[in-house]
Amino acid sequence: TQYHPEKNSFEWHINATRTYNAISVEQKFINQFVKTARLNTNRFTDENEWNRLSIYNFQMLFTPNDADFIQVY
Repeated sequence: TQYHPEKNSFEWHINATRTYNAISVEQKFINQFVKTARLNTNRFTDENEWNRLSIYNFQMLFTPNDADFIQVY
């Protein structure tokens, strides 16, 4: 399952609520999520390991203009 609370703020082609309250709740959720994620102590051992496992090693594909996402991996 994926959940993207930021979509209401940043993707204007979808039918989303952009009221002050909606954006405020979204931002509070995101801030709490990031705060919790920062508690994770897992780290790459060095830059070479990060480079080897990075998503940028995969070819990015561009989708048709009518697709929901422009870039996919």
